[in-house]
Amino acid sequence: MNLFLIVQNFKCGYINRDGDIVIEPQFTLAGSFHEGLAWIEVGGKYGRTIRNGKFGYINKKGNMLISPRFDEPSEFREGLAAVKMGKKFGYIDRAGEFVISPQFDMAGGFSFGLAKVMVRRKLGYIDKKGGYIWMSSKGMSRRHFWML
Repeated sequence: MNLFLIVQNFKCGYINRDGDIVIEPQFTLAGSFHEGLAWIEVGGKYGRTIRNGKFGYINKKGNMLISPRFDEPSEFREGLAAVKMGKKFGYIDRAGEFVISPQFDMAGGFSFGLAKVMVRRKLGYIDKKGGYIWMSSKGMSRRHFWML
């Protein structure tokens, strides 16, 4: 079943293809579903200033599968999602457990078994166990991270 993100009264929820609300608008922010899960934010408040909440993940029934405890989310790709805790990114599995501990300044999604990461301005590629398969010898800007 495909679900589509909506916003009503400053809260995010999901509808089906017929326009029926499947998951009531209740989240401060939310993302699209990837691999059956979507990231959501709870506890955030918006007004003149943004006070961010914590991010977790729901399934297509709206059940909270990974409790909100992350500072920044990303979509699941190849069974893993990059999430930020504190100042570092790591990778969690579908159970919400870290399989690669938070250690990266920036982290991209997995594609063909590799993910792009940045540590101390050095770009690298890691495998699903967190092992580097390549690391740049010179520093790069954050802009370069998203260009590659």
